[in-house]
Amino acid sequence: MLKSKIIDVLKTFTQEELKNFRNYINSPFHNSNKNVVKLFELIRKHGPGYDSPAIQKEKLFRKLYPSKKYSDIVIRILLSDLLKLSEDFLAYQRYIKTPLAEEMFLLEELKNRNLDSLFNKVIKEAEQHLDMAGGMNDAYFLNRYEIENLKVNYLISKDKQTGSGLALLKKGEYLVDYFLVNVMNIVQELNERAEVLNEKFSFNLTEKFIMNTSLDKVINYMKTANYSYHPIIEMHYYMYLSSLDHESDLYYLKFRESVVKNLHLFHNEEKFNLLLALESCCVSRLKTDRVKIYEDLIEVYELMLASNVFSESSKGYMQANLFRNIFYTAVVLKRYEWAEKFVYDYHDHLLPEQKNDMYNYTKALLNFEKDNFETALEFIGKVNHSFFVFKFEARVLMMKIYYELRSFEPALSLIDSFSHFLTKNKIVSDSFRDPFMFFNKYMKILIKISSENKSVDKKDLEFLKKEIQNSRHFFSRRWILEKTDELSLR
Repeated sequence: MLKSKIIDVLKTFTQEELKNFRNYINSPFHNSNKNVVKLFELIRKHGPGYDSPAIQKEKLFRKLYPSKKYSDIVIRILLSDLLKLSEDFLAYQRYIKTPLAEEMFLLEELKNRNLDSLFNKVIKEAEQHLDMAGGMNDAYFLNRYEIENLKVNYLISKDKQTGSGLALLKKGEYLVDYFLVNVMNIVQELNERAEVLNEKFSFNLTEKFIMNTSLDKVINYMKTANYSYHPIIEMHYYMYLSSLDHESDLYYLKFRESVVKNLHLFHNEEKFNLLLALESCCVSRLKTDRVKIYEDLIEVYELMLASNVFSESSKGYMQANLFRNIFYTAVVLKRYEWAEKFVYDYHDHLLPEQKNDMYNYTKALLNFEKDNFETALEFIGKVNHSFFVFKFEARVLMMKIYYELRSFEPALSLIDSFSHFLTKNKIVSDSFRDPFMFFNKYMKILIKISSENKSVDKKDLEFLKKEIQNSRHFFSRRWILEKTDELSLR
């Protein structure tokens, strides 16, 4: 088997791309070395795995040069040339999929060649492409900035400085728009990563800048001036503020209202990012342990599904974590029929390798909720815990099933192994680890009380219940409280 970077590239090509790549390298404009073409044809025959012994370097060389002595340098050069052509082809593929990029390069050439009539025609077409692209994306303001920048440079090159003022003004506006949207998005994402992945930075210029900028004054100025892009900037501002304040509903509600009102303005990928940000704001507020937050979450998910926006592209797979979150939220709200219908309607949108684990997890959770504990245990036992989505919650569900079945020994063993996993895993932040560690702590107490064959001290139970209620939010707290109440009835 040939070990080469070109093999890694070719493995990613579809049949249509292989056909187009063959045409690409056969064009004298791109490649004049016929042996590179022959090398490609020899390798291509053994796709899609490219693991045949027939594509070893020595055998390929003999096919290309039957009468010559093997030269490793020659075959390596040919492989390198083919790799470079594949890289150029991939860049070209991306280039032709981005019409505005083509127009930008063309406009530079037209300006330099003093083709004024064509320049004015193409720049109008570029603006029309942006208007007709079907929505805004993260590069929208940057593209607008680039167009205005070309206008300014063109007018100055024609010694028309007095006519370039408006383009210069627009250039500045779009640059500010692009900067504000992206800097607020970045800070929001950094806050989220600090909370979930425990990523912290001693030097954070982005956060320092935004914390020392009067964003509210800038946005109020836009609003007062009736600036056309004010709603978009304000929406990202509310998203940023919501990521800072998890206790209050104020900024979240403003952010949600703004998203619902403006969602139609964006491309699919940007719609998805905005809805994920809305979901993230809800999840951060779950620490307050209010049922209303789950109701807010299900509204976000219903908006996702109704808009058919649950991945970065309309043809993309749904992330397993998102699938689980939608399902779990419906279960928490005891909307079991909704949850079952969701699994039925959307399980085909998961990656094939994730379907079985997700099916078993959802069946386990639904059976647990319906007190079918033996069946729930059967399904949860089939879930692969190595998959990130199930590293945490599948273990918790298994502990709860063991508890209901009074299988205390395996429950305690699982608590110990899970605690060890949480403690040793460095990528798990304290804010993510603590809710599970608190669950483990109270689970152990419940098992200890339940396993003792004696009457329960009511005062001790009341003290335990108050301690649980006053503790920070932790995973399955309501279930722990329910089990505590059950013990008081013994």
